[in-house]
Amino acid sequence: MAFLRQYEILIKKAKSDLKAGKNLLEDFTNGDDELDLETIMFHFQQCAETLLKSLLSFNKYHITKTHGIEDLLSTINNEKSKLQLMLTNLYHLLNMQLKDDMRLLMTI
Repeated sequence: MAFLRQYEILIKKAKSDLKAGKNLLEDFTNGDDELDLETIMFHFQQCAETLLKSLLSFNKYHITKTHGIEDLLSTINNEKSKLQLMLTNLYHLLNMQLKDDMRLLMTI
């Protein structure tokens, strides 16, 4: 079995949070009164943060221990000249399923 690179591990974690969020959201919309939107949105936020970390990792940036989307976006923004390359790499990095899932999230 091959070892996974850090960005691959992060993408797997992002997919897991995305799936958890989608499943919880479906249960919530079907009337599960033990769930709240804060818990559901936590998983979607974790997914977004982890994807940003995978983007930085893929592009060989040191990832600081943070749970702030703003901090991660600021790191990316500070490297504007490399942003286009980073976004292109992210596009190739993610598989079609994850991209489709993220498009679905944007409609919620």
